[in-house]
Amino acid sequence: MRIVAETIDFLEFYAREALRLAKATTPIQYQGEHDQLLYIPMGVCAVIPPWNFPFAIMAGMTAAAIVTGNTVILKPSSDSPTIAARFLDVLEEAGMPPGVVNFCPGSGSTFGNAIVEHPKTRLIAFTGSREWAWIFMRARPRRNRDRSGSSEPFSRWGAKIQSL
Repeated sequence: MRIVAETIDFLEFYAREALRLAKATTPIQYQGEHDQLLYIPMGVCAVIPPWNFPFAIMAGMTAAAIVTGNTVILKPSSDSPTIAARFLDVLEEAGMPPGVVNFCPGSGSTFGNAIVEHPKTRLIAFTGSREWAWIFMRARPRRNRDRSGSSEPFSRWGAKIQSL
């Protein structure tokens, strides 16, 4: 039961963060400038949760991607896919539109690597060792373009400053 309560805490936290992040803020204004700071979705997020926290961490990583406007490829550990499948059922029952969260179980060494290396995967939510994180980062081609093909830079958190 404690794990379910922790999952609810994650979901509530990210719901509140979604409301906070949805508001445009005004950064420091210099004379003659009218800037706004907006957070925009980056695209497809590969969520690869660990086997040892199959519910709370998986739900929190998925919720973080959803509330920031991204779609999710949820690739649970091959040791614990059932709870992720049930979580997807709950999301659908709650009204999550089709295609926002995509349940894709499979082998980490083949299917997981393919998701990470795919050129349309813009974000990776992963928990694990630093060694695996470096393997992920080295495997991914560097892309600093938004979905429209613009080469305008984004911060590492997806924030973009636009002049009005």
